[in-house]
Amino acid sequence: MAATGGAFTPIRRYAWVILLIRAMLALALGIVVVATREFRPGLANVIAVYWLLGGLLTLRWARAHRHERGERVGYGAALAAFAAAFAVFARGLIKGAVQEDLMLAFVGMFSVVIGLLRVSGMFRESVTEEIRRSRPEAMVLGILEIALGIVLIFGSQGRPIIVPVLGIWGIVGGAIMLADAIRAWRVFHRAPAASTSSAAPPGADSETDPSG
Repeated sequence: MAATGGAFTPIRRYAWVILLIRAMLALALGIVVVATREFRPGLANVIAVYWLLGGLLTLRWARAHRHERGERVGYGAALAAFAAAFAVFARGLIKGAVQEDLMLAFVGMFSVVIGLLRVSGMFRESVTEEIRRSRPEAMVLGILEIALGIVLIFGSQGRPIIVPVLGIWGIVGGAIMLADAIRAWRVFHRAPAASTSSAAPPGADSETDPSG
């Protein structure tokens, strides 16, 4: 449900927390991989949580932009994110039924598709227009996700370069997403002040609500 008059629904007001957690996960993953120069299986769970949070944000965006361009893409991307996260979490259970390289290929294809959608401009995760990332930022993040996906698709053959690719994706992508979280925090914490000033008596100083 869209908010009016400077008021935000709870999920929109606290979306910056999800954005912040996701950014910190990506940054931590990138730093650990670069520092240790290896990718341990346990770190795959960090990527799964990252995709799970991203899926929640994308689902929220799609629900808030019904009948608009990209709505169906948003729903599809959210479901794919949930499926990719589930595949990573359940890899121990399905290991006997599904080959590891096949599972990595599935997760890699998801990453490539999301990256292509970002580069094309069809995929957005912003909760409001005010915190929408810039076009160059979206393209950089999309290219990094395409590179990560290609490495995963090659499976065991791509292992020699997975460390540098993951490191760059985590540090650079995490920094971009951290900027998203900061923008969201500023927008959602300006709203109450703007709402208060709009209720001031005639003649009092007021400030336009930038959150629309």
